[in-house]
Amino acid sequence: MISTEQQSSGTGVRRVGAIALLLLSLLYSGLAMGQDSIAWSELTEEEQGLLRQLEQQWSGLTPERQERLRRGATRWQQMAPEERIEAQRQQRLFQEMPPEQRELINRRFLQFNDVPLGQQQRLQEIQRQFRGLPPAQREALRQRFENQRIQRGQQRPDAQSPTRVAPPRVAPPNAAPPRLERPNTQRVNPPR
Repeated sequence: MISTEQQSSGTGVRRVGAIALLLLSLLYSGLAMGQDSIAWSELTEEEQGLLRQLEQQWSGLTPERQERLRRGATRWQQMAPEERIEAQRQQRLFQEMPPEQRELINRRFLQFNDVPLGQQQRLQEIQRQFRGLPPAQREALRQRFENQRIQRGQQRPDAQSPTRVAPPRVAPPNAAPPRLERPNTQRVNPPR
Protein backbone atom coordinates (compact mmCIF):
# COMPACT_ATOMS: atom_id res chain seq x y z
CA MET A 1 0.00 0.00 0.00
CA ILE A 2 1.24 3.51 -0.93
CA SER A 3 1.36 6.08 1.83
CA THR A 4 -0.04 9.61 1.48
CA GLU A 5 3.50 10.98 1.60
CA GLN A 6 4.57 8.77 -1.30
CA GLN A 7 1.49 9.82 -3.31
CA SER A 8 2.16 13.55 -2.84
CA SER A 9 5.83 12.97 -3.62
CA GLY A 10 4.84 11.23 -6.89
CA THR A 11 2.50 14.09 -7.77
CA GLY A 12 5.28 16.59 -7.10
CA VAL A 13 7.69 14.69 -9.32
CA ARG A 14 5.11 14.56 -12.09
CA ARG A 15 4.44 18.28 -11.68
CA VAL A 16 8.16 19.12 -11.81
CA GLY A 17 8.54 16.83 -14.82
CA ALA A 18 5.63 18.51 -16.58
CA ILE A 19 7.08 21.97 -15.86
CA ALA A 20 10.50 20.86 -17.08
CA LEU A 21 8.95 19.42 -20.23
CA LEU A 22 7.03 22.64 -20.81
CA LEU A 23 10.18 24.75 -20.33
CA LEU A 24 12.16 22.51 -22.68
CA SER A 25 9.46 22.71 -25.33
CA LEU A 26 9.35 26.51 -25.02
CA LEU A 27 13.14 26.69 -25.23
CA TYR A 28 13.18 24.36 -28.24
CA SER A 29 10.41 26.28 -30.01
CA GLY A 30 12.28 29.52 -29.36
CA LEU A 31 15.44 28.04 -30.86
CA ALA A 32 13.49 26.66 -33.79
CA MET A 33 11.95 30.06 -34.49
CA GLY A 34 15.40 31.61 -34.49
CA GLN A 35 16.52 29.04 -37.07
CA ASP A 36 13.69 29.70 -39.53
CA SER A 37 16.03 31.76 -41.70
CA ILE A 38 17.21 30.10 -44.87
CA ALA A 39 20.97 30.21 -45.27
CA TRP A 40 22.17 31.29 -48.72
CA SER A 41 24.06 27.99 -48.98
CA GLU A 42 20.77 26.08 -48.52
CA LEU A 43 19.44 27.45 -51.81
CA THR A 44 19.91 25.37 -54.94
CA GLU A 45 22.29 26.65 -57.63
CA GLU A 46 19.28 27.62 -59.77
CA GLU A 47 17.68 29.55 -56.90
CA GLN A 48 20.97 31.29 -56.14
CA GLY A 49 21.30 32.24 -59.81
CA LEU A 50 17.82 33.75 -59.88
CA LEU A 51 18.26 35.56 -56.55
CA ARG A 52 21.94 36.57 -57.06
CA GLN A 53 21.20 40.30 -56.73
CA LEU A 54 19.94 39.67 -53.16
CA GLU A 55 22.93 37.63 -51.98
CA GLN A 56 24.48 40.45 -49.94
CA GLN A 57 21.15 41.30 -48.26
CA TRP A 58 19.93 37.70 -47.88
CA SER A 59 20.85 37.17 -44.22
CA GLY A 60 19.14 40.46 -43.28
CA LEU A 61 15.80 39.48 -44.85
CA THR A 62 13.04 38.12 -42.65
CA PRO A 63 12.51 34.36 -42.83
CA GLU A 64 9.06 34.96 -44.34
CA ARG A 65 10.54 37.14 -47.10
CA GLN A 66 13.26 34.57 -47.78
CA GLU A 67 10.63 31.84 -48.09
CA ARG A 68 8.46 33.95 -50.45
CA LEU A 69 11.48 34.69 -52.64
CA ARG A 70 12.45 31.03 -52.68
CA ARG A 71 8.91 29.99 -53.67
CA GLY A 72 8.94 32.67 -56.39
CA ALA A 73 12.22 31.31 -57.75
CA THR A 74 10.73 27.81 -57.78
CA ARG A 75 7.63 29.05 -59.63
CA TRP A 76 9.86 30.85 -62.15
CA GLN A 77 11.81 27.65 -62.82
CA GLN A 78 8.55 25.77 -63.48
CA MET A 79 7.21 28.35 -65.96
CA ALA A 80 7.17 27.78 -69.68
CA PRO A 81 9.16 30.33 -71.74
CA GLU A 82 5.93 32.08 -72.86
CA GLU A 83 4.80 32.39 -69.23
CA ARG A 84 8.15 33.95 -68.28
CA ILE A 85 7.86 36.51 -71.06
CA GLU A 86 4.34 37.40 -69.91
CA ALA A 87 5.46 37.67 -66.27
CA GLN A 88 8.28 40.02 -67.27
CA ARG A 89 5.87 42.12 -69.34
CA GLN A 90 3.47 42.40 -66.41
CA GLN A 91 6.32 43.34 -64.06
CA ARG A 92 7.42 46.12 -66.43
CA LEU A 93 3.83 47.41 -66.65
CA PHE A 94 3.57 47.38 -62.86
CA GLN A 95 6.84 49.31 -62.48
CA GLU A 96 5.64 51.93 -65.00
CA MET A 97 2.39 52.57 -63.08
CA PRO A 98 1.99 55.65 -60.91
CA PRO A 99 2.81 54.96 -57.23
CA GLU A 100 -0.86 55.38 -56.21
CA GLN A 101 -1.96 52.69 -58.64
CA ARG A 102 0.80 50.31 -57.49
CA GLU A 103 -0.27 50.93 -53.88
CA LEU A 104 -3.89 50.12 -54.75
CA ILE A 105 -2.81 46.88 -56.42
CA ASN A 106 -0.65 45.96 -53.43
CA ARG A 107 -3.55 46.61 -51.02
CA ARG A 108 -5.87 44.46 -53.13
CA PHE A 109 -3.23 41.72 -53.24
CA LEU A 110 -2.97 41.77 -49.43
CA GLN A 111 -6.77 41.72 -49.18
CA PHE A 112 -6.90 38.72 -51.50
CA ASN A 113 -4.34 36.88 -49.36
CA ASP A 114 -6.61 37.40 -46.32
CA VAL A 115 -9.46 35.56 -48.07
CA PRO A 116 -9.81 31.82 -47.23
CA LEU A 117 -8.15 29.52 -49.78
CA GLY A 118 -11.42 28.04 -51.09
CA GLN A 119 -12.81 31.49 -51.79
CA GLN A 120 -9.51 32.53 -53.43
CA GLN A 121 -9.80 29.58 -55.80
CA ARG A 122 -13.42 30.48 -56.58
CA LEU A 123 -12.44 34.08 -57.34
CA GLN A 124 -9.57 32.92 -59.55
CA GLU A 125 -11.96 30.69 -61.49
CA ILE A 126 -14.38 33.59 -61.97
CA GLN A 127 -11.51 35.76 -63.18
CA ARG A 128 -10.39 33.02 -65.60
CA GLN A 129 -13.93 32.76 -66.98
CA PHE A 130 -14.18 36.55 -67.29
CA ARG A 131 -10.92 36.70 -69.25
CA GLY A 132 -12.26 33.97 -71.54
CA LEU A 133 -15.24 36.09 -72.57
CA PRO A 134 -15.18 38.02 -75.84
CA PRO A 135 -14.04 41.64 -75.36
CA ALA A 136 -17.54 43.01 -76.01
CA GLN A 137 -19.05 40.86 -73.26
CA ARG A 138 -16.28 41.81 -70.81
CA GLU A 139 -16.90 45.48 -71.50
CA ALA A 140 -20.67 45.03 -71.11
CA LEU A 141 -20.14 43.36 -67.72
CA ARG A 142 -17.79 46.14 -66.62
CA GLN A 143 -20.35 48.73 -67.65
CA ARG A 144 -23.16 46.86 -65.88
CA PHE A 145 -21.22 46.69 -62.61
CA GLU A 146 -20.18 50.33 -62.93
CA ASN A 147 -23.84 51.33 -63.41
CA GLN A 148 -24.83 49.28 -60.35
CA ARG A 149 -22.10 50.96 -58.32
CA ILE A 150 -23.32 54.40 -59.40
CA GLN A 151 -26.92 53.50 -58.52
CA ARG A 152 -25.79 52.48 -55.02
CA GLY A 153 -23.87 55.76 -54.70
CA GLN A 154 -20.46 54.12 -54.35
CA GLN A 155 -17.23 55.51 -55.65
CA ARG A 156 -14.94 53.57 -57.93
CA PRO A 157 -12.46 51.50 -55.88
CA ASP A 158 -9.50 53.41 -57.30
CA ALA A 159 -11.04 56.72 -56.17
CA GLN A 160 -11.32 55.68 -52.53
CA SER A 161 -9.09 56.66 -49.67
CA PRO A 162 -6.03 54.46 -49.11
CA THR A 163 -7.50 53.06 -45.89
CA ARG A 164 -10.56 51.40 -47.43
CA VAL A 165 -10.94 49.33 -50.57
CA ALA A 166 -14.33 47.92 -51.48
CA PRO A 167 -14.38 44.15 -51.97
CA PRO A 168 -14.74 43.11 -55.58
CA ARG A 169 -18.29 42.34 -56.66
CA VAL A 170 -18.33 39.54 -59.16
CA ALA A 171 -21.04 37.57 -60.90
CA PRO A 172 -21.38 33.92 -59.91
CA PRO A 173 -19.50 31.62 -62.30
CA ASN A 174 -22.70 30.12 -63.70
CA ALA A 175 -24.43 33.48 -64.26
CA ALA A 176 -25.64 34.10 -67.76
CA PRO A 177 -23.73 36.82 -69.59
CA PRO A 178 -25.65 40.04 -70.14
CA ARG A 179 -27.61 40.46 -73.33
CA LEU A 180 -25.77 42.54 -75.87
CA GLU A 181 -27.51 44.70 -78.43
CA ARG A 182 -24.87 44.45 -81.08
CA PRO A 183 -21.16 43.94 -80.49
CA ASN A 184 -18.84 46.70 -81.57
CA THR A 185 -17.26 45.54 -84.81
CA GLN A 186 -14.24 47.80 -84.41
CA ARG A 187 -11.29 45.89 -83.07
CA VAL A 188 -9.27 47.73 -80.47
CA ASN A 189 -5.82 46.38 -79.70
CA PRO A 190 -4.68 46.77 -76.10
CA PRO A 191 -1.65 49.02 -75.50
CA ARG A 192 1.67 47.21 -75.46
